[in-house]
Amino acid sequence: MLYSKMLVLNFKSSSHFARQLLKENTYPYCGDKKNYDFIGTITDNGFKIKIALSGPREVFRTVAEGNFRDTNDGNAEIVAKLRLSHETLIFILLFNFVILLLTICFAIFDMTKIFVPIIIFLVANAAFVLAAHSNFNTTIQLIEKTLKI
Repeated sequence: MLYSKMLVLNFKSSSHFARQLLKENTYPYCGDKKNYDFIGTITDNGFKIKIALSGPREVFRTVAEGNFRDTNDGNAEIVAKLRLSHETLIFILLFNFVILLLTICFAIFDMTKIFVPIIIFLVANAAFVLAAHSNFNTTIQLIEKTLKI
């Protein structure tokens, strides 16, 4: 799928320590600390966090859902699926719906310019895919920084 990505990280310590490091940078677990990287929930078995870079009005939000697993050698493995948040997917859907309506209007009133909304549709969706993958990479870098990998 264009709007999701799997992530597997090997951590050189226990899953409990990895969970604690992630909690220190996740609101509401980090307390009154104003500089946090993630918003979400972390349980004993897993986590569901959103990246918190540009505040609540950021259009592209990545959600990371995953779990911590201890391996046989005493290390931990973090397995997560990165995907776009529901708000982001709704934004993309509404944008495409508006472009579809614009295409219908051009088809009804001015057939000579019907290619304009089609080009907007293609360029915008290519930009959405690039922005999603860029946001996935930012999320991966923040998780690696948080876990000191």
